[in-house]
Amino acid sequence: MKPLSVKLLTAVALGALAAGAAHAEVYRCQKDGVAVFSDKPCARDAETYRPEHPLQVIPHDAVPETALKPDDKLERERRARDAEYARSNREYEAGKQEAARVRAGLAQGRVTIGMTAAQVRDLMGEPLTTRRQKRKGRETEVWTFRQDDGSRLAVSLHQGKVVSLYENHKHAR
Repeated sequence: MKPLSVKLLTAVALGALAAGAAHAEVYRCQKDGVAVFSDKPCARDAETYRPEHPLQVIPHDAVPETALKPDDKLERERRARDAEYARSNREYEAGKQEAARVRAGLAQGRVTIGMTAAQVRDLMGEPLTTRRQKRKGRETEVWTFRQDDGSRLAVSLHQGKVVSLYENHKHAR
């Protein structure tokens, strides 16, 4: 068992004792160089402990950084680093998948999500119509193209990248 900090031990011991009889004594003694608190004398040198200020028992996850043991602080930092690494890894994998999808679309001569505006123009030429729209707080530009089979393709771009496609299969007259 790792030795706990004096503040934490004091808080736990006094909190546990406060739940019992209000008149219970708290004893303090040294064991292997660590202050130990108990409701019974824990050694011959045990002395009654009376804190100068009332102590508060707080949940372990609410302990301020400055009061944490070095291992606890390192564990919090490790968890934060692991979460950031996982997020970064997800973004990297999503980027790889998008790049593969765009390469396949370019090879097949079709517009796909993730393409740039320049890539769409290279494949489709200039749009028949363009319009700006704002939905859910996001401004997009919608380009409409006539395809070889007569259908129409609407391409929505946000910040210069394709975010959605809509194909109307009705043939123009």
